[in-house]
Amino acid sequence: MTETKKKEAADYSESAVSLTNPAQVKELIDHLHACKVALAEIDASIAEAVPEVLRRSQAGWQKDIADSTAKLRDVVLEHGGFQDRETETYALYQRKRTAIYNVGPFKALAQYAKFVPLVVKEAIDPDALKGQIKGKLLAIEELETDEVITYKVSESFILILPEVKVE
Repeated sequence: MTETKKKEAADYSESAVSLTNPAQVKELIDHLHACKVALAEIDASIAEAVPEVLRRSQAGWQKDIADSTAKLRDVVLEHGGFQDRETETYALYQRKRTAIYNVGPFKALAQYAKFVPLVVKEAIDPDALKGQIKGKLLAIEELETDEVITYKVSESFILILPEVKVE
């Protein structure tokens, strides 16, 4: 007969910050555990009360939703996004551009020399630089060409469907 070794419990005494095992903490841990036990019992009762046919149907719909969402992402990639503002229905990839202000080219190029004290601290102050652009003292196109402003581009999938109302 083989013996099953019980895994040794973790010991955090060397790495814990302020490990004092106060009664207040133990009391809250016990309460949290009791809440989780009660919730698990309620979840089990709910699961028993729901007919098997409904559980299977629910699982089928959940799988269909997951499969359809994955397919929708692929179709949007292939054919383009969809937007209906009237019904607030969207399926699209969104591109976001985040400006990165590069001090090196800004300080190195003569045409920006008089603006360096106004917009460069340890790094370029984006608000100050935007103020110079807004005041038409600097052109954003020129700043982009000179790589003073570059962009980090990220994409994320957005799927928003109309609210489902069960009557």
